[in-house]
Amino acid sequence: MVDDQWDRVVLTQDGNMRSAHNFLFTKYDQLNRPVVTGQITDTRALSAVIADVAASTGRFESVNESGTEGYTLNNSFPSSASYTLTVYTTTHYDSYDNLPSWASGYSFVNEYSVSPENTFLNGQVVASQVRVLGSSNFMRTVNYYDDKYRLIQTTSDNAGGGKDRITKILTFDGKVSTDYHSHTSRFYSTQIVTRQDYTYDHMDRLLTVTHKIGNQETVTITQ
Repeated sequence: MVDDQWDRVVLTQDGNMRSAHNFLFTKYDQLNRPVVTGQITDTRALSAVIADVAASTGRFESVNESGTEGYTLNNSFPSSASYTLTVYTTTHYDSYDNLPSWASGYSFVNEYSVSPENTFLNGQVVASQVRVLGSSNFMRTVNYYDDKYRLIQTTSDNAGGGKDRITKILTFDGKVSTDYHSHTSRFYSTQIVTRQDYTYDHMDRLLTVTHKIGNQETVTITQ
């Protein structure tokens, strides 16, 4: 592991990666939260790499809505000006306004009388991107919260080329009473909706879970 002058892990490497001169990197935002991870190649001696990290004066990356990643990539080590960065993950915080243009396809859906989404989200993870290894494609997820910062809806890409949206109906004390899973793919352009209902006893222990797909009969799967 290689730390920068602010005691953050910037580079990691195992034995297999060392023989290929590869490093995994982590970039941070101004609050020292990890925002971008990925891989670089550097054939120099490890001591030279450690010296470059220690000498780097750029501390954080900033929001950049115009880029697919949603962040600048040249303000901290490793800089995209000096390395070819293979980005593996990005994590987005605080505001939907900070997301790149692709986020428009993951908008909040007001359904099943769920509470409106909260837009005061400092400190919350609002979205993430994970690269499909060996490709240039990313699997993306956007999270939506209620006014108590409880997760009420997520929209994610799926392996079938569509999206999965999970909407949760919560009790006053935060238990999930019902969730709706809407699924589309390249095989099903019309969404398939699965509903699950949960009941609890007086000590909040789970009693039953029922499951229903579309207009099919309701099935008890846990009791």
